[in-house]
Amino acid sequence: MESITNMNGVCHASSSKSMLCMLVTDDNTIHINALLHMIENGIDPANLSMFSTCQKESCGQKALNRLFGYLKIYRDVPAIRQLINHERFPVDLFENYILFLTRFEIMNDGDPSQVLDRYLSFVSSNKIIELFEKGRILPDDNDFFFSAIKRLDNKNIDSLLDRLPALRDILGDCFARVPEESLKDIFIENPLLYHYSILFMELKGDFENVKKLEQKFGHLLDSLNLAGDIIRIIESGCFEITGDCSDRGRKISLLASIILNTKDPESTLALVLRSHTLSEMEVRILSTIVKAPDVRNSIQYKPGNISLHEVLAWADV
Repeated sequence: MESITNMNGVCHASSSKSMLCMLVTDDNTIHINALLHMIENGIDPANLSMFSTCQKESCGQKALNRLFGYLKIYRDVPAIRQLINHERFPVDLFENYILFLTRFEIMNDGDPSQVLDRYLSFVSSNKIIELFEKGRILPDDNDFFFSAIKRLDNKNIDSLLDRLPALRDILGDCFARVPEESLKDIFIENPLLYHYSILFMELKGDFENVKKLEQKFGHLLDSLNLAGDIIRIIESGCFEITGDCSDRGRKISLLASIILNTKDPESTLALVLRSHTLSEMEVRILSTIVKAPDVRNSIQYKPGNISLHEVLAWADV
């Protein structure tokens, strides 16, 4: 293979595929800037399929681990994100990459169910759907299924469940597949999945679990509606923060009072924070007040009996 390395360490080969071969040899380690150079200059993602079959060749697992290590470390680089989201990026390679990240989390005492959120938050809905349709291992994995499907909107979920009816059984069997605390987090992330789970339980006549689901998580719908009202209050601009600490304090006190007087304050708070309508400092203070009663008591914070209806009327939203 002919290649030239310039003073910046960027390799130029006769083709992108031949340059990729440098990643799979035992005696050559390509510099990451060379890999990024190839990607930024229009590498055909389909050429990466060579890594999918390298276990059958002399290069072995070492080549895959080297590539996946690069993708993990430089996951915030726009060129890497575009490469992974590209329609020609091999789905089996993408699946193996997720399995690599899962093993990494397990070996480092992490949470494998958070792989998509932690490392692949930028992955498009199309790429997730492609993995459901063509993946060999992950679609049957509970952690992957719920962490992936919660990121899809209503239209994409409907389309996916229509094309892959077997996935309906997973939603209808969510109690047996996911711990209750994790299920709560999933429904907070995407309340639509609560409705889908109820629907598929009813369709198979599992009314006992329908009742159980409604009793345990039905209040999340109330929290969702309330969170929507709170977000409208914030977005209405009725809180005019002039820089005076007392202004910000009144805003946080009002929001905390509303949230603390709900059936499930932490769920309501989580839903409000998803909207990203509060500043970083406001998020920290509000989270402390809602989640830590001892801190709330230590600063002599006393939630008032503020009516949400009154606030909505006052804010005219």
